Amino acid sequence: MKYYSVILVAFLCAAFGWLLTQSYGFTQQYHATQPRMQTVQTLRVSAAVAAADLQISKRGVPNPVRAGQPLTYTLTITNPGPDAALNVLIQDSLPAGVAFNGLSTINVTSGSASSIIVTSSRLTATVGTLNPGGVVTVIGRTLVNAAASGTALINTAWVTTTQDTNPLNNSAQASNNLITATPTQTPTPTQTPMPASADLQVSKRAAPDLVKVGQALVYTIMVTNTGPSTAVDVTIVDTLPLGINFDGSTTLELKKGATANLVINGTTLIGTVGTLYAGGIITITSNAIVNATATGDTLRNSVSVTTTNDKLLLNNVAQAITLLMTATPTTTPTPTTTPTNTATPTPTSTATATTTATATPTATGTATASVTPSPTASTTATLTATSTPTATQTPTATASPTPTQTVAPVIKIISDTVGAPGSSFVMTGTGFLPSQLETLSINSVPVDVLQVDLEGDLIATLVTLDSLPPGVYHVTVGENANTATNFVVDPQAPLQQPTPTGDMVQVHVHPIFVPLVKR
Repeated sequence: MKYYSVILVAFLCAAFGWLLTQSYGFTQQYHATQPRMQTVQTLRVSAAVAAADLQISKRGVPNPVRAGQPLTYTLTITNPGPDAALNVLIQDSLPAGVAFNGLSTINVTSGSASSIIVTSSRLTATVGTLNPGGVVTVIGRTLVNAAASGTALINTAWVTTTQDTNPLNNSAQASNNLITATPTQTPTPTQTPMPASADLQVSKRAAPDLVKVGQALVYTIMVTNTGPSTAVDVTIVDTLPLGINFDGSTTLELKKGATANLVINGTTLIGTVGTLYAGGIITITSNAIVNATATGDTLRNSVSVTTTNDKLLLNNVAQAITLLMTATPTTTPTPTTTPTNTATPTPTSTATATTTATATPTATGTATASVTPSPTASTTATLTATSTPTATQTPTATASPTPTQTVAPVIKIISDTVGAPGSSFVMTGTGFLPSQLETLSINSVPVDVLQVDLEGDLIATLVTLDSLPPGVYHVTVGENANTATNFVVDPQAPLQQPTPTGDMVQVHVHPIFVPLVKR
């Protein structure tokens, strides 16, 4: 009985081994020249893994946007597959100055179980299942408030799932330009910023006011930016008049600006400033000298300034006027040029002047000669003859170069006093102090300096611009109330253009003057 039991067990083991070989791929390899090798078992087990690839995009409308304006964000999430995405989470945090305002919605195509939660600055949306090819669209409605700052509003959104194979495309960003200007300054569709507006003003002065050939002259140019914006690419051009050359140093001082440069080319000065901020000042000081080619009675030097964004051009030009002396000041004639009253060599003619004789020979030679006809008379006569030049020098104390004015000066317009814009009016003046400088004013604003000739007369042409407003303009010379006259600009009147004579000074009347009485 034990024998049969052993045989039965051996049979069952052999049968079980054969079954294993057939079911699980056990193999046996035999080699003719080697003993039987060990049985090798290979077991392959594989499990399918779900794969999805969520992609997100975002945009904001409108662009650009300003404070107080609604801003709508649109998020689009797609699943190219190949499998469904589970437990999809979408998050969007708003930038500073932007808040959700109104209804935000979520729409799912080929998916299920969606929800959306919105706070003032954060949106959270969930989708249970997003099938391959499915699309989720989230619309968030916001409002830009006054706290928004900077030049752009940057907003980033994210999407996640439990089996995303490519996380690199799981975030998206929307950038909206922020307009900080007033609503009327709407930028162009190309997002070009509104042009800045600056106002450059230039002034120029020369020192001294009266020069002669060979004398030094200093010009000072001042350019100011009254704003409100920064002036860019500022250019200053100053060309010296005939008879003046730059001599010595020229400097440029810049306050509240950047990138300054100064070049002198012959008799032309060019200064450039890349940036001049509002309130900035440019000061250029140049040294010059008057040479022998200078002619006329006045040296007029004009300077101009330009920029790319100047809103007012009328104050971009300035002029400095210097009087030129063509003769030395010592040529002024003295009232007494002959010593006939004191050079009398005959002592008897002055005998009646004995009461005025003194022992001091410095009085006059004739008084000493009248004391006595003693031999000293010849000596005193000699003194009289030799002291004659000193006697002629004493009247210089009374020969003042400023003669007394006995007639009140008067000015008048000798041409027609009414003309169309662009007309010229000839003005003359008499009774002024000879060789003096008198200030010409229009509507109480100093315009130019006029030179009075040796006879006390002056003449000038008032040239009006075509853009001068119609009306009555008041002209004065000096401070005397009698030196006043008027001219009228009337578009209905004929154009007055009298022919200038001699070295008549031309005074340009710009539109900066407001007529006293409008027509």
